[in-house]
Amino acid sequence: MHVFIDESGSFTGFHAGSISVVGALAIPDVKLDSLVKKYAKFRARLPQENGEVKGRLLNEKQIDKVVM
Repeated sequence: MHVFIDESGSFTGFHAGSISVVGALAIPDVKLDSLVKKYAKFRARLPQENGEVKGRLLNEKQIDKVVM
């Protein structure tokens, strides 16, 4: 099992309107290779910042593609 963890938000303190989120994705070992290959096919077309795909930059269609 592979587990990927990502975070979003400031995590600098609590004040009105502050939001921080942590998410995790667990992938069974037997599925990892095929998922990596599928993702690699369209990753270059996703919006990136410093080589990292940024979820906040994805539009609805791109989110659908990543989730499916």
